[in-house]
Amino acid sequence: MGDPFTVVILVAAGGAADPTTYAIERAASEALGRSARVLVHESMGAPTDGEALAASPATGQSAIVEVTWGDGGHRVAVLRVHLAGSERWLDRTIGFGASDADSERARTIGFALASMIPESETNAAAPPPSAPPPETASVAAVATSARDEEVDRGPSDLATSARRFALDLFAVGAAGVNASVEAAGAGGAVEAFMFPPFALRFGGAVRAGPMTSARGSVITLLGTVGLSLQPWRPAPTRPFGAGLRFDYVLMSQSLSHESLTGSTASTRSRALSGGDVLAEFEWECAPGVELVLGAGVEEMFATTYIDLNGTRVAALPPLSALAEAGLRLPF
Repeated sequence: MGDPFTVVILVAAGGAADPTTYAIERAASEALGRSARVLVHESMGAPTDGEALAASPATGQSAIVEVTWGDGGHRVAVLRVHLAGSERWLDRTIGFGASDADSERARTIGFALASMIPESETNAAAPPPSAPPPETASVAAVATSARDEEVDRGPSDLATSARRFALDLFAVGAAGVNASVEAAGAGGAVEAFMFPPFALRFGGAVRAGPMTSARGSVITLLGTVGLSLQPWRPAPTRPFGAGLRFDYVLMSQSLSHESLTGSTASTRSRALSGGDVLAEFEWECAPGVELVLGAGVEEMFATTYIDLNGTRVAALPPLSALAEAGLRLPF
């Protein structure tokens, strides 16, 4: 009888003491049975291919598995498997919901890990394992049915399913088309991914800018509700994403006119409604933090004319170009 098939699980520094790692080791051992021996090694930092190959046993049949988490909340796990004597690496990304217990996540990872190792490899090293308990057999059958897939789901699907909500904080600039009207400000929004890859979006912002021709300034308050399409979300295997956003806009424009002495002579306000459309580019610059850049147009359903002493001196155009830059915090 030859040596048992050895599976080495490589985790980040300090990860061996994590209860989740122990549960992954136990689930993998349970799925592979007596035909395999499962060991856990720690890397110097985050697992790398070089460290994985160095951790492979020098003799006997073996496999090395890198287990990394794509975020701090343990919602996206990435498995990378290499069989001794092969040049091929197998990758699998697994997404979890916020309500999934750590024990269930570890169990899923353990059985997915086992499913990525061909039965012929473990069977060649030792006799077939004894039949597992009924519950184990049912889970193992699910894992076996996925062996022909190297990736369970696309990265964008996983990222979206793992992140049900997001908070946006951004700076915004607007410039009137065919008019010398410019304003800048800031805002925020909350997104809810109820129908991935679509998200409902509720937001608000404030913009302000000078109105030189009317010797005054304009302050604009905005409330928005809309739909965000994000088919390409940042994921562990691809930190960049892109999307498209459509909003209904309710706006309050306030113009303050200054006298020749510099004091505020009068203030007038007006409510308008309209819509906007923006294209967004995302970059996951840190775990759980995305840098978002957006550009588009805003169209209000009416033009605001400004008259002083019966003379029209300026107008706030209905069409404006928009630019946004800020942070998105998924949770």
